[in-house]
Amino acid sequence: MLFRSLVEAADPWTAAIEETRRAAALGGSVAVIAPPAARGPIADALVDLGALADVPEVLDAPIAVVDPTAAKGLEFDHVVVVEPVELVSDDLAGLRLLYVTLSRATRSLTVVHSGRLPEALAAAVPVGAT
Repeated sequence: MLFRSLVEAADPWTAAIEETRRAAALGGSVAVIAPPAARGPIADALVDLGALADVPEVLDAPIAVVDPTAAKGLEFDHVVVVEPVELVSDDLAGLRLLYVTLSRATRSLTVVHSGRLPEALAAAVPVGAT
């Protein structure tokens, strides 16, 4: 069973770190799919759990902090997606990348955002669900 959660936060980076710590405590593989500017700081905040970002060994790390294309074709027990509106465009290629981003999790998926969601994702979220 896949557990999904949508977290709206004024500080999405801090919320993503907290959600990643929760996911790691459940056991299994963890990926954080985040925009370029967030990957390094998120990995640094989670270094005590073995997080890596932007290095060749990232996919072997207990917590892989990656972009959507690095996650393509892979599965993780838990995935935290950070600011999806910054990860994908609203065109057809962006929709495909959004699908890739949201379909990597096998046990839990958490989407952390500070405001606007990509149009395709916002349309799927019931009003008042964030």
